[in-house]
Amino acid sequence: MPDPAARPAADPGISFRDLYAYHFDETHRWRQWFEKQPAAVLDVTVGDAPLSKARDLLLHVFIVEWAYVQALNSKGFDRWTEFKNDTLANIFVCADEAEAGLRKIVDEATPSSLEDEATISGGSMTLKGTRRKFLVHTFVHGTRHWAQLASALRAAGYKTDWQHDLVLSDAIE
Repeated sequence: MPDPAARPAADPGISFRDLYAYHFDETHRWRQWFEKQPAAVLDVTVGDAPLSKARDLLLHVFIVEWAYVQALNSKGFDRWTEFKNDTLANIFVCADEAEAGLRKIVDEATPSSLEDEATISGGSMTLKGTRRKFLVHTFVHGTRHWAQLASALRAAGYKTDWQHDLVLSDAIE
């Protein structure tokens, strides 16, 4: 089996711009969908504590994006407690800040800069990896949790009105 670490930096495949387009499209659709729902949808149980309610999971998705954006920009992320999940509007304050930072990173990334090391520390854990790894994780993390959220909300009677699969998205041709 070939060593994946030995791959060239500019492997052909999906670009970060493509991943960002899909990510942005999904986040935008979720926002529109949530805005049409009763406020009670934010209190649907979607998992176990500390991410037991839809509002908790939503903020978690965006806080993680925001924290990785901060790490990829070599900034601290001590402001994370400022983001609140008491209303949909407040949850999306974090989303908007994360999206703006993520877009800037994707627009400015070069094959060389993506191989630079980044560090993120929180609690008793410190993670180190390439900026590429952290950027990939940002997209994968959100996608996993959107699927979790869609399943839990559907089970509670709140079905979304679009297909979530990348292959069915208009974000990438």
